[in-house]
Amino acid sequence: METFWIRALQMILALSFLVVIHELGHFLFARLFKVRVEKFYMFFNPQFSLVRAKKFKGKWHVKFFARNVESNMVPRTDEFGNESKDEKGKPIYRPMTEEELQALPEEDWRRYPDNTEWGIGWLPFGGYCSIAGMVDETTAAGELPSEPQPWEYRALPTWKRLPIIVGGVLVNFVAALLIYSMILFAWGTEYMPIENATYGFQFSPVMVEAGFEQGDKILTIDGEKPKDKADVVEWLLVEGDRNVQVLRGCVVTDITMPEDFGKKVLASGNTSLIDFRYPFVVDSVIPGTPAAQAQLQKGDSIVAVNDVPTPANQ
Repeated sequence: METFWIRALQMILALSFLVVIHELGHFLFARLFKVRVEKFYMFFNPQFSLVRAKKFKGKWHVKFFARNVESNMVPRTDEFGNESKDEKGKPIYRPMTEEELQALPEEDWRRYPDNTEWGIGWLPFGGYCSIAGMVDETTAAGELPSEPQPWEYRALPTWKRLPIIVGGVLVNFVAALLIYSMILFAWGTEYMPIENATYGFQFSPVMVEAGFEQGDKILTIDGEKPKDKADVVEWLLVEGDRNVQVLRGCVVTDITMPEDFGKKVLASGNTSLIDFRYPFVVDSVIPGTPAAQAQLQKGDSIVAVNDVPTPANQ
């Protein structure tokens, strides 16, 4: 059960990271084109938020476990004070006027609509970036004022709206490139160069049948020097190269692969043609074990077991 919760937490954190950088892409392009970003949240926050913060009057204001701020959108009314409604009978909203905003208490966050509210919700599923004038999971079409405002997404020309829409995907793509670049930089592709086969190679039965002997060192294949084991397998099976030069002891020997070599490998079901031969060297001995009773010591080389030579000594 403990492992389950650890993995669940890891998955939530990983997905949250992807969501945050995705929404950050929308945010950056929206701010680039002077569009208001009303809220930027990791996780969803129905009714209340774990943390919410907003900068105004030159300093940050932070609330913990606080109810959400009310919207600064109010129903539109006619000259008689009656709420205006659309064709479907739903109220038509408008943003508060500057006079209405200034009438609010100074500590009321709604007085500062140009500043983004940042927060962490309590429902750990994704997150969102609420952009003014955009119909999305945070805003329904009926909640928008009837006339586009200069600071809204919908007031922009198409060539500006497009980067805001695709900004999330673009940032995810760039982030993926950076993450994989860092992974390759840190770990990269590890392989053993073919010339480092000090003890030669251990060959599969199909390779032995073709003329190889255990311990042979591969020098060239059709006149070219392979870089690693993958090159050997590719050149022999995929490209069909046939002339292999090996070093057997101190003698250079040429081997010509049979024309039906690929078919024989497929028939055998073993495509692992070669492997490096390593000496069996004792790293450590656990006290009280049969190995300790046999007086094996660190650094000993095991050359045979019950008179059967180990691979590097065959």
